[in-house]
Amino acid sequence: MTHARTRAAAEINLSDLAQPIRDEFLDLMDQADSAITVPEIRLAHAAAAHCIGLQLPERGEIVVCSCPCFCQIVFDADQAHEYDDGYGPTVQCPGCADDHRRHTAE
Repeated sequence: MTHARTRAAAEINLSDLAQPIRDEFLDLMDQADSAITVPEIRLAHAAAAHCIGLQLPERGEIVVCSCPCFCQIVFDADQAHEYDDGYGPTVQCPGCADDHRRHTAE
């Protein structure tokens, strides 16, 4: 009998991870935020995704939901709903966008 291959998750909740892993992930995401070139950003995102067991999306960019509900879901940046509530940009994961979608301030 052969062993089934496991697939990395498409979404990860940061609050489900041990603090040292969460800290390493956030450090890698900070590196991505301060990177200058796209290859540097993608490399940091790849390392961050690997660190938490997240399947790296096709385009290679991940993001943490910054919705006021604080769900802390890490997911494919291409799946994000973005809005500006007047205080700056906010990113919602698909679940938050379905459950309590916010709209851009007018």
